[in-house]
Amino acid sequence: MQPNALSSFIKLLGLIVFLISHTAASQTINQGKTYSGTEIYVKLKPGEVKFLPNASSAIVNVSQELTALQNMMQKYQYTQAIRPFYFSKSDKLQQVYRIQISDSTMVEKFVAELNKNPLVEYAERIPIATTQFIETATQPALDKDWHLNTIKALQVFNTVPSKAIIPVAVIDAFMQVDHPDLFSNMIFCEDVANNDFDVRPPRTSIAHGTHVSGIIGAVSNNGIGATGVGFNRVKVIGLNAATNLGALPADYEAVVKAIELGYVRVINMSWSSTSYSETENTIIQLARQAGIILVASAGNTNTNQLRYPAAFDGVIAVASTNIQDVKSLTSCFGEYVDISAPGEDIYSTIPVNGYAFLTGTSMASPLVTGAIGFLLSIKPEMSATTIEALIKNTADDISVQNPTHKLNLGYGRLNLQKAVECMNTHSSDTNFSINTNSTGSYCIGQSYQLQVPTNATGAQNTYQWYKDGDAIAGATVAIHTINAAGTYTVTVTNNNCPRKSALLSINLINCQN
Repeated sequence: MQPNALSSFIKLLGLIVFLISHTAASQTINQGKTYSGTEIYVKLKPGEVKFLPNASSAIVNVSQELTALQNMMQKYQYTQAIRPFYFSKSDKLQQVYRIQISDSTMVEKFVAELNKNPLVEYAERIPIATTQFIETATQPALDKDWHLNTIKALQVFNTVPSKAIIPVAVIDAFMQVDHPDLFSNMIFCEDVANNDFDVRPPRTSIAHGTHVSGIIGAVSNNGIGATGVGFNRVKVIGLNAATNLGALPADYEAVVKAIELGYVRVINMSWSSTSYSETENTIIQLARQAGIILVASAGNTNTNQLRYPAAFDGVIAVASTNIQDVKSLTSCFGEYVDISAPGEDIYSTIPVNGYAFLTGTSMASPLVTGAIGFLLSIKPEMSATTIEALIKNTADDISVQNPTHKLNLGYGRLNLQKAVECMNTHSSDTNFSINTNSTGSYCIGQSYQLQVPTNATGAQNTYQWYKDGDAIAGATVAIHTINAAGTYTVTVTNNNCPRKSALLSINLINCQN
């Protein structure tokens, strides 16, 4: 086994051990999806919620608020009922309850019975989210700022003036806010899971949140430690969602907290679950409607299985790459991934007052989050849609380095310098759809024209068409003729600034029958 392969294998083993040791004690696995063992969400239909407005806590008086469900809850031996989002201004979330029962084997039956109740809009199991990373066993022979060099951040830190300080929320598992390389870039902290304001780790082994925060906000130009990609222009709001056991039961409550603060521009979510939740999707869409940019790690199981929140619409899903721009061995991939970023052997802050190299999509995600914050500091009026288009359009193509993962690592690897240079060009325009002269079906033996839409053409533009991630030789005009199945894209470049199309997948059928 070659040294690089051995190193990757050791990291994979380390990740497996970490996941086993950091899984919540009360959980069940159903068809590959992990849920809370005894808790569910229940959303009542509009008009059925009987709580008092402006409640000061999540406590629920079941006999008054859930009268119609009380007998059923007693039948299943409920042990707790709360309104986890009582502080939200959203009527949708005010109608959601979190109910716990004593017997995990009865949860599915309880959910099924609730979903038959005419007063219930839906009931669902609650996914378990985990943070996933591994510590590098020995210090790698790498520049501790290699990830910043790779995305060309160091080249722009001192070239463009800042117009604003950008607040970014890190929702994670504890943070050492008094770390000497962090504290001056931390502006607010709250322990959402434990209902206080002390987010410091209960033990030094809980390092994830501190490391993630440092990738974004480690103090620059102070002569010590690490450098955050936010370059002192981005301030971190630390929201702890973890219990002392390391699980993240308050992950989406923390997202709602960030929404309610009213000034958060970006949220980093370096955690994931394999399970979809209607409640959690509602929260993500509310954050998006509030203009917040959402960034999440794609996951570390080396599969294309959807992981949430990364796979929710409106979330920028980030895969991890190494110093050669190759997908990290553990990184997830797939059509839900939007962009890639360095996430292997990333140097950042850990408790207590220390530093370490860690690996995972958990490290790649905050690199994108911090880069977005840096871009917003230059042009704070940019919308979530604009900033997402900008980082996608200006990402470096890494398909050559990843021949088995073409089209599965998003639009490429983050390039902060290119994003800065192109932020006032068409690179800030959304990814366009390719026009086609097909009336619906694509038939074997027929030719079809693919065309760049008028709003993406121009006299100074150049074009390059791609099939299945590979550049098509000679396909360098706005119209391209095809007669083969495949996934097609086109990049339109103006003054060295690219704008990329969405994927167009074409399947040929026999139209003679």
